[in-house]
Order: sequence, then C-alpha cells, then structure tokens
Amino acid sequence: MSYSFNDARDWLRDIRFQLAFGTIVETPNGKSHAVLGAALHSETLECLLVIRNCETGAWTAVAPGAVETTGDEDDLTPQDLGCDARSAVRHRKGGVYTRIANVRSKDGVMVLYSAHADGMWWLRPAAMFEDGRFEASDETALALGELFE
Repeated sequence: MSYSFNDARDWLRDIRFQLAFGTIVETPNGKSHAVLGAALHSETLECLLVIRNCETGAWTAVAPGAVETTGDEDDLTPQDLGCDARSAVRHRKGGVYTRIANVRSKDGVMVLYSAHADGMWWLRPAAMFEDGRFEASDETALALGELFE
C-alpha cells in the first residue's frame, strides 16, 4: 500500500500521540519493549514504532499493529538510551539531519535519523544511508531532549 507524504505524516502524529515515549508494549513473542517514538520509512512512507527491548536494550522498528499496549510506563529517560554517538549529516539534496542509532527491522538494519527542520523521525536501510546520499555536517547534532520530547 502506498501513502501520500501528508497522509503518512498525519498517521505518524497520531501514533506519537497515542503511544508516548516510555509506554510499554508487548510484541507477539511476549517480550516487553518501551516505545521510543515513531518514524516514517524513507522508501515506503510506512509508519513504524521504534521500540527498545526492556531486557536487552536492543532497538527495533515494528508496525504499530504488531504490538499491544500493557498500560504500563517505563521510567526511561533519553539519557538511558545510549545514543551518545549521534552525528549531524547533510543529505545531498540539502536537508540536515541527526543520525540517532541503528535499528533492526523486517528490512534488516535501518538507520534512524531526525530532520533538523521539523524533528520528524525517518528510517532508511543502512546500505542506502551509506551510499553517498549523506555526508558529515559541521552542524551540531540535535540534543537528546530535542529528539525524545
């Protein structure tokens, strides 16, 4: 199914409103995860939840319908996430982004990054992120508080 950018952006906002940072969700395998946020897949515009395994700390991107909320919240803070190696990058078309972390998904390893212009989170296959579309930027990476508000 394909989405327009505006439809995808609206869906992303709805998901972020419904599943705030730290909300605990359970995956089909019974594992508990804390919601970190929601991102759009750069190629399909599919909205994906970015979740963190409560036991291992591993980050994963999943479809919102693949998890169930438990009604609990984690006392997680952005400083607990271990994403201190953030870096600013510039897309060859001109936008500046902060690279946040690598995330596992059904499509393999994805790079999670955030637009400086509007704070929107994006996921892109790691191979595409490393193919020359992005280069290091002298701009300052977004602070944790800006990324996880």
